[in-house]
Amino acid sequence: MSTGVYTKFLANLTRIFAADLHAFPACIAVALSGGADSMALLNMLVRLKEEKLQNLHIHAITVNHNVRPESAEEAQEVGEVVSKLPVEHHILDINQKIGPKQMEKNARELRYKLLLGACEKVGAGDIFMGHHRSDQLETFLLRMLNNSTLFGLRSMKPVSNYPIVSPNLDLKVVRPMLNIDKSEILSYCKSAGLKWFEDRTNFIPGLTKRNYFRSLLKDDKNKLPPALQKSKILDSLAKVESFNKIVDLRMNNIRKRLQEEGADVIDPKTMSLKLFFPADMIGPLNYVALDRYLFLDMYQVSASANYFHEFTKVDDKYSTFIPKVTGRKDKSSLIEDIWNGKKPSRFTLLKCQFDVKRSDDGIEMEISRANEDPRRGFHVLPFDIKSGEPTQWLFFDERLFLKFSCIDPNMSGRYRLEIFKDKVHLDILKKSFARYSGFKKLLNKYHVPVLIRSGESGDSDKIVGFPTLWKYADDVKPGSIVCEMKMKRALL
Repeated sequence: MSTGVYTKFLANLTRIFAADLHAFPACIAVALSGGADSMALLNMLVRLKEEKLQNLHIHAITVNHNVRPESAEEAQEVGEVVSKLPVEHHILDINQKIGPKQMEKNARELRYKLLLGACEKVGAGDIFMGHHRSDQLETFLLRMLNNSTLFGLRSMKPVSNYPIVSPNLDLKVVRPMLNIDKSEILSYCKSAGLKWFEDRTNFIPGLTKRNYFRSLLKDDKNKLPPALQKSKILDSLAKVESFNKIVDLRMNNIRKRLQEEGADVIDPKTMSLKLFFPADMIGPLNYVALDRYLFLDMYQVSASANYFHEFTKVDDKYSTFIPKVTGRKDKSSLIEDIWNGKKPSRFTLLKCQFDVKRSDDGIEMEISRANEDPRRGFHVLPFDIKSGEPTQWLFFDERLFLKFSCIDPNMSGRYRLEIFKDKVHLDILKKSFARYSGFKKLLNKYHVPVLIRSGESGDSDKIVGFPTLWKYADDVKPGSIVCEMKMKRALL
């Protein structure tokens, strides 16, 4: 059996989980498509279990996209192969029809939702994926095509946050084969006598952009200009990685100092963030690191649904690889503009309101939920509360997970979460709270979530409380309704 790939695999794991793998999780999931990459990955993880980590629990998860007629049968055949291994196999079906337009994007989103649910169910905090060096090249070209920043062009990392937030699990994606070529993986599979299944849709160039680049990279010398051949792309990736490592180091130093000085504080009641960047930290060498730190930190208070693709709103001056035609000539760095007085003391960005004070000492910021575009309105989330039956986790306003329960049958009913607005809620606020003036300013300034019970049989709607403030209406008995809350985690 070929040992070169397995040796690289083990070396990669020691870089991720420490030399003796003492940080390796006890329970993991593997995204198992049945292709050569994922079958090789599973085989090596089983070898690792047998040789070093006998108590490791491995859950292999196969998602049947139902795009091809033979996909269900293939998923079962994958299961037959896995049944001979010390692995638990799960087959998940996508029953929603996936059209040819945006095939890759839609299939990926549905697949990732199912994978997250499976990981939550089995308690796996890490999901292993078989992406390799060729996938990196394809991703780099795709992101180049989309004018990605130098952070996006970094492509995939050995360990990254799962792209869907969850209140139950801080799920990580582990990719231990990113420095291994596809040809090496195929040789490993053949040497090990592994069976794998080819998805013919992966080789139709016109189906997805990734497929198109995959077809080009197979014969790159004849089809691609010299600047986009494999060796040049790998060189560009190395330079991008070098840039990112420098920024990561600076961000780590920023984080340590701010934590030591208590200058990065989140208030869970108002879901607002307070930051102070000292003057000696601000300057040309640190602008992009400060911009990136701010972007990753303020994610937890932003209501933007498209947040991961909006970094250029914070920095398109120091982070861009290819000049992007945006209709305006000037590129900008948010921290640089604040420091140089080019930003007002109050402004909105990424659905966040910034209140900024600039002085010789540094930049002080309070960041909270911005007012919503009146044409769209704030998020409204209806749901039911039943006595003795906790609700599912509810994700509200792209910021907050909430779970409600009640023991009083009289509290059962139809509810909804909204963002408090004077024009809409003031009259019913007065009916629910005799002393509301003491906290009313908070409601308007921070756009606090309000829990409303919908009127029934001619009754009016009623404000039950403000969960994040731990304030409930005068006639709501203590403990009669309970709310658990979790904010999104910062991306740092």
